[in-house]
Amino acid sequence: MTLIGIIKLILKHKVLLIVIPIIMCSLAIVLTKNPKLEYETQASVYTGIASGSSIEMNKKFDRNAIFTAFDNLISIITSRETIEEVGVRLLAQHLLMDNPEMEYISSEYLNELKEFAPDSIYDYVVKSDTEQNQDRPGYIPPGVSIEDYEKTVANLIKVKNSSSDNFVYELLNYEHPVYSFKALSEVSVARVSSSDVVELKFKAGDPGICKQTLLLLIDVCSKKYKIFKESSSDVVVKYFEGQLANSERKLKQAENELLKYKQENNIINYYEQSKAVAVVREDMEVAYKNKIAALAGSKASKRKLRKELEVNGKILELNDQVLKDKDILANIRYQLVLAESKSDGSDESIANIDSLQNSINEIQSKIDDKVKKLYAASNSIDGIPMTKMMPNWITNMVNTENLEAEVDLMTKHTNEFLDEVKKYAPFGANIKRLERKIRVIEEEYLEILYGLNTAKIKLQDTQIAGNLVTIDPPFFPIKAIPSKRKIVIVAAGFVSFVLVLGIILVMEFFDSTLKNEKVASAKINLQSLGMLSKITKYNNVLNFIQTQDRLMDFVMQNFVRSYDNTKVIDHPKVIIVFSTQSDEGKTVIAGNLARKLKSYGKKVLFLNHSDVEKQKELVHSNSWYYRLLGYQDPRVDYSHPFLDDIRNYLERHEYLKYEVNDFYTHARSYQDLAFNPYTLIFEDLDFVIVELPSVLKQNYPAGLLSSSDLAVLVCRSNRVWSKADQNIIDNINALVKTDIKFVCNGVELEETETVLGEIPKKRSILRKKVKSFFKLQFLTKKTI
Repeated sequence: MTLIGIIKLILKHKVLLIVIPIIMCSLAIVLTKNPKLEYETQASVYTGIASGSSIEMNKKFDRNAIFTAFDNLISIITSRETIEEVGVRLLAQHLLMDNPEMEYISSEYLNELKEFAPDSIYDYVVKSDTEQNQDRPGYIPPGVSIEDYEKTVANLIKVKNSSSDNFVYELLNYEHPVYSFKALSEVSVARVSSSDVVELKFKAGDPGICKQTLLLLIDVCSKKYKIFKESSSDVVVKYFEGQLANSERKLKQAENELLKYKQENNIINYYEQSKAVAVVREDMEVAYKNKIAALAGSKASKRKLRKELEVNGKILELNDQVLKDKDILANIRYQLVLAESKSDGSDESIANIDSLQNSINEIQSKIDDKVKKLYAASNSIDGIPMTKMMPNWITNMVNTENLEAEVDLMTKHTNEFLDEVKKYAPFGANIKRLERKIRVIEEEYLEILYGLNTAKIKLQDTQIAGNLVTIDPPFFPIKAIPSKRKIVIVAAGFVSFVLVLGIILVMEFFDSTLKNEKVASAKINLQSLGMLSKITKYNNVLNFIQTQDRLMDFVMQNFVRSYDNTKVIDHPKVIIVFSTQSDEGKTVIAGNLARKLKSYGKKVLFLNHSDVEKQKELVHSNSWYYRLLGYQDPRVDYSHPFLDDIRNYLERHEYLKYEVNDFYTHARSYQDLAFNPYTLIFEDLDFVIVELPSVLKQNYPAGLLSSSDLAVLVCRSNRVWSKADQNIIDNINALVKTDIKFVCNGVELEETETVLGEIPKKRSILRKKVKSFFKLQFLTKKTI
């Protein structure tokens, strides 16, 4: 659908598109005449979840953990238990009040509560003569003590939990506008950006109730949130305390076991005692080994004294070797001095110096060894001159015998001491095992103690973090929320306009009628002769007679072009006019076709199956509402020349009636039809127009159709083309000489613009400009 088509459709239904929104707006005005006022208050609570202080050192804040913590807080605020407690506390507050206070409740709402609340509920209200606490919370009514208020709340909660059919339970669970869960759960809770602040908003019909509800909600959720935070850490503390007591008991038991073992084995200090025994044992072993070594040395001295007398012949030979080595050493030192004086710091010179120095060291070492040998040869092993060796040998013999006696004695004492040492071996293993057991239990005890300290720190931290601070308390709303009445009225009009327009567009889009010549040709799959508009009562803005005549001229042009193509010219042209359904307008179109041919000077015979003129009734006698809604008058204009009686423009012998009988079905030409003709010379006729009954309701003459020169189908534009229509048209199309042509009848006048161009109506200058704008015809002129 084009933009112009949509605009035409809107203009066609303009009254409906205007009236319905006006009605809906008026209805909205009436329904919102006395709007219920609402008041809104808000409060801000600091949570400290994201950036609050903590006594835990190096505490890290995880982003997901922060989001989870805020979700937990919001869930606690909006939970059913919290909301119901707020409702009970609000009810207790109002039940304790004898007179209305604007800060708490207005007289209207308080009187309403007193009217519907049963007298039995006041039995649970606690009032005493106790003086009011000066620093009472803001939600405690004047003249009421905190103790009385809390007792009343406790009584009401007890009543609520007692059954499901008591006044408090029903008040909370039904749809009461003040105390019900549904009303109180309308509170809005949201985190302010990425801060630690949570903002709460609430709306109510009474400003005092609005403020007090938010005050009570903050108080209740603060307590519940603190309990929630502390309960999780408190369980951990209790767990560690229990485990610490068990570990301490096991540690004492292990220590007592070690003490008993030491007492039974007379062990004061095992490690010191074992150390002293080890020292004594070591000293005895050292002394014993010394005696053994001395004995061995003495025996060795006896053997060597004899050999030392044999080395005197070697002394002279060693002296000669020492003198030769000294000469070589002097020569190498001389070379070293020369090399050092000539050295240029190169690697080669340094390597030469090092080599000479190494040679000097080797020769010096050899000289030292030979000197030692020379001294050894001149003296005994102990450096004693050979002249004193004999007395020493005698003394050595005596010492050897003494040492052998001492060694025998020490061997006996050592074996006795080792028997005593063997007793300390199992003591050490058992004591080690008991001490290891104590150490393991002690480490477990310390770990549990560390966990307990950490849990206590966590508990203290959660106690600090669980304190919600109200940084912006709820205020008393003086001004009600602006009414949305204007928006509702505008929305009602706009939505109704869009809805009506949408229905119109949808109906237009799904319109499956033949509608116009182009659509009908596509659906029927036949060639069109033209289309004729619906003849209704138009006002004076349109020359409808001229328009209809022009449409008929187009039909006649296509009609003449159709029969001019036929080759047979020696007999009258037989034109069959038929339709698949009744009341398609065949008679009117066939009659006007005959009138046009007669006006061309042709001799015409119109054969109709009925000469009874249908009663001209003014359809839609209640058509006033069509005109009221701006639509075209649906009544048929029988004064139009196109609907003139056929007898007014055709002679009696030119318009005849035939009978629909057995001859009709088997007729092979128009002359076979049963009619009572006047004296006619058939050869002088130029055209014979035969109108057939509805072919779906009456058998059609196949022979007559096959001998006809042209078959014209008449179909209404406001009908749906069915499968039955198409099947019978296909059958007839196979009989006729040339393809069937059709005329689309009763087309809406706007649809004829595809043939006639712009319909000549009286339009205002503004409407002409707007139409040109949407057609993008900015440069169109009427003259050259």
